[in-house]
Amino acid sequence: MQPLKILVLTSLFPPHYIGGYEVGCGDVVAGLRAKGHDVTVLTSTYGVDREVREGFIERSLTIDIHPVAQTTLAHQRRLYEREMHNQPHILELAKALKPDIVFVWSFYQASMSAVRMLQDQGYRTVFFISDHWPIRIGIFDPWHYMPRHPLRWIGRKLLGWKLGRKTGFRNNLPISYANAIFASDFLLKQTQPIGPMPNTNVIRWGVDYDLFVRRERSASMGQRLLFVGQISGHKGMETLLEAFALVQQKHGFAQATLSIVGAGLSAEYTSDMQRYAEKLGISQSVDWRGKLPRQELPDIYASHDILIFPSRWDEPFSITVVEALAMGLVVVGSDTGGTTEIIKHEETGMVFARDDAAGCAAHIARLFNQPALAEKLRQQATAIVDREFRMTTMIDRVEAALYAACNKDSRHD
Repeated sequence: MQPLKILVLTSLFPPHYIGGYEVGCGDVVAGLRAKGHDVTVLTSTYGVDREVREGFIERSLTIDIHPVAQTTLAHQRRLYEREMHNQPHILELAKALKPDIVFVWSFYQASMSAVRMLQDQGYRTVFFISDHWPIRIGIFDPWHYMPRHPLRWIGRKLLGWKLGRKTGFRNNLPISYANAIFASDFLLKQTQPIGPMPNTNVIRWGVDYDLFVRRERSASMGQRLLFVGQISGHKGMETLLEAFALVQQKHGFAQATLSIVGAGLSAEYTSDMQRYAEKLGISQSVDWRGKLPRQELPDIYASHDILIFPSRWDEPFSITVVEALAMGLVVVGSDTGGTTEIIKHEETGMVFARDDAAGCAAHIARLFNQPALAEKLRQQATAIVDREFRMTTMIDRVEAALYAACNKDSRHD
């Protein structure tokens, strides 16, 4: 088939990123380019603080990296200024490129109104949704309603968010999500209330086996625990530290260690968690590694035995979990969101209830005490990841979805 011309819209793009969503976007773009597709990425200036063009990547958009629901005139003015900056960049680049498909990732921090305008102009769009933003966008980005519903927007502005919630207006999105790709069944089901979404696909994250090369592991079970992710409340940091304290102090594994890899969006929160570790009496056994380059993660995974994944929020589908399983770690994770689509209790990992530090600690202690169980879980999980979660398989599925959404004979002119 003829290669596609693809315009990727994403608020963040590696190497300047916050979470796995953006990392995955980088992997998919690399995979599509390797298949010969002509891909251009339009993203924000996050991490560079100025407009730059880096080969196929244009970093020129402004975003609100931490959007909040506000109705003040000052906030509305900032939204207006952001739109007036971003819309011309998006619309003019699309006009110049004439892409076969506009591939939209997490973009609500930039300009969803421009995406809707592209749809109105006949451009085919495909969304890759690996977050909850479609059901939250009306709270943070009311501007994308304005061209079609100006009176309702003004009413919402004047009467406040309470009226908007009562009328359900915040879920009445004018954007078409036809042909959308979701990272998990959970996320698809959660997003369905926003309206019809014909021809959707579920394509879960894959692992780059060129980077994450599995190492030989001893049959004996070590006591090296690992957390990889953002240091923030929704990731379950309190549960993580409390569970580790119980592993050492209640279950008697005083030699166990915990490495925490990642950074927090709030330095104050990270300091609070470090003080909490001291209060729990575990600070000497906790290694705060900070955010590391992705290329170093394979060595990190290889030097640990169990990944703890204690998220409190409904995780869409974690790249970290799949990478850890591919590297041969046993995962002990909370029962939130799409996590249980890969972590099946006592089959491919161990699952505990959200916020249940005691349950998490009990599972870890059981794995320490029963190395045969840990080895069984490891083998079963790696077999599934090898079969179903390779990055090459994911790229093939994404490519097929893009071709299905794009009629080459009637490309926008």
